[in-house]
Amino acid sequence: MAEDPGRREAHVSIFGCQLTLDKNEYRFNGEGDSMTQQLVLQTVCLGADASDDLHRVEVEAANSQGKLTKVQLVALKSSILTTVSLAGFAVTPPVSFRLKSGSGPVHISGHHFISQENSEEEEEENNTSPIKKPSKHQAPQGLLLPSPKKLKFEDDSEDESEEEKKASEDEEKQRSPVKVSSKTVKEIQSTKRKSSSIENCKSEKLLPALSKEKSKTFDLTKKEKEKAKTPSAPKPPPSLSDIKVRLKSMSDKGQSLPKTEQKFENFLKSSFKLEDKKAAKELWAFTQSLKGDK
Repeated sequence: MAEDPGRREAHVSIFGCQLTLDKNEYRFNGEGDSMTQQLVLQTVCLGADASDDLHRVEVEAANSQGKLTKVQLVALKSSILTTVSLAGFAVTPPVSFRLKSGSGPVHISGHHFISQENSEEEEEENNTSPIKKPSKHQAPQGLLLPSPKKLKFEDDSEDESEEEKKASEDEEKQRSPVKVSSKTVKEIQSTKRKSSSIENCKSEKLLPALSKEKSKTFDLTKKEKEKAKTPSAPKPPPSLSDIKVRLKSMSDKGQSLPKTEQKFENFLKSSFKLEDKKAAKELWAFTQSLKGDK
């Protein structure tokens, strides 16, 4: 038995019944009329001696409108299904269980919940003692329970209040920002302006010098590109007198010259870039004369 705050007593008891071929119906009416009760079914299972026939169980109870309603509860067979869990199938008494097919035994189990309200008049009549019991939250008359917060001494509270004040003042001093005079602020601003103006002047002076240097480098690169584009003029071939001087120096040094006229002409083309055949014949006669002098 347990008491709830609304002065309602609740009882819980185990419920169980058995259906067989001889007793194929069981009716549960509950207890009393003024009670609020409920039947909560948990399991339905076949007995060990049950045959392999199909066992169907029917339940009959009143619905929300107070009309009797029949519902098939379970269908069991020993070779297939022997136990069914109803997981708290609740009905309000009176309730009737019937074995519609099969010989049983079929066992039905659950819990029966009962709750009943107790009136204040019944409690006063049952209370024969003249002295009323004090409630849990009320203290007996003549006694005042001191609050635990007021048990401190006055001196301790004063000391603590002074210490708290000092601590709060120190925290405020630490949190408060450092005050700066207006003069110092103006001086800082003026120094910043001066430095920025000096930097601007320097940059203005440097700009023309940089532009001049850039223009010079640009002109140099232009000239170099023009030189690369203009092809160099081919050098003119040396004159006959120069070629004679070179041929004579070669013969004096003992260097061998081509022995045939055709090879000599090729030699003149490759060495002196001379393509004139008349000049080549004249130079060939000149080399032959150098041999005769020797």
